[in-house]
Amino acid sequence: MRHVADPSTSACTPSSAKSSIAKTRASGLREQRSGGWGSLRSSAGALLLVFGLALNLAGALPAAAQIPVTPEDSAGWLIGPATAGPIPLSEFVQGPETPPLGSGSLAVRIDEANSKLGLGRNDRNGDDIDLLTALSYDVYLSPTATNANPFYVNLYIDTTGAGNSHDLRLDFAPPTSVVGWQSFDARTAPFWLADGMGPAQSLDDQLTSFPDARLAPAPFNVTDFPAIILNMGDTASSYIGFDGAIDNVVIADDVYDFELSLIEPVVAIPTLGEAGAVALALLLALGAVAFLRRRH
Repeated sequence: MRHVADPSTSACTPSSAKSSIAKTRASGLREQRSGGWGSLRSSAGALLLVFGLALNLAGALPAAAQIPVTPEDSAGWLIGPATAGPIPLSEFVQGPETPPLGSGSLAVRIDEANSKLGLGRNDRNGDDIDLLTALSYDVYLSPTATNANPFYVNLYIDTTGAGNSHDLRLDFAPPTSVVGWQSFDARTAPFWLADGMGPAQSLDDQLTSFPDARLAPAPFNVTDFPAIILNMGDTASSYIGFDGAIDNVVIADDVYDFELSLIEPVVAIPTLGEAGAVALALLLALGAVAFLRRRH
């Protein structure tokens, strides 16, 4: 409780008492100031802590859209025989083992020569090659397989950026697979051939001389022919005995999850992006400061 001096007696207060009161007031003022700075330092610390936690939270959000591919909905994939030869065995399955995404994958087996399965996309036809920021996939090789050649990739390129058809085919031909699941990063690995010819280089190195390169709008001058194709099998006999599966195909900012069925609807989680992450961090930090100010 704060005491107010009686005006009728204040004039009679001894000088020693006045000195004591002055010292007490000065001491109290120093304590208040000290407490204020302490509160400010505490608030600033909390602000930095919350800001850092918010940025970490935002950074933990998924950076790409995960898209299910099922027998009922191919999500834009063109899946089918790529030759006029025997149709390869392929089906959506559970497993095998523990797939990199979800619980299923697309299984493929090659039993005969001239048997080839293609998985193509034409929704990126005409895109500047710089937009192909990521290109990877996971392959499963069965312990019973007698051929370890993995899936390979064809990109049909318009090097001038001015035509419809392609004037260059780039082939990603990685080393043989190992038993089980294995990831292949086609965007950075140095296993690209130009029209099937060496030397093998990274994708960027193959296109160094073509700054205007893009995925061909219409390879072979065929509308909607996919400029990106993942293949299993060949027109020769070099893939006979492959038994495996494919899953977790990443193209730019899209991640494709091959599944036999969807037990639960897959809901895409929107990403905040850099600006959204900073905005979220600032909002949380301001809320923390307001809370601390109310407490003090």
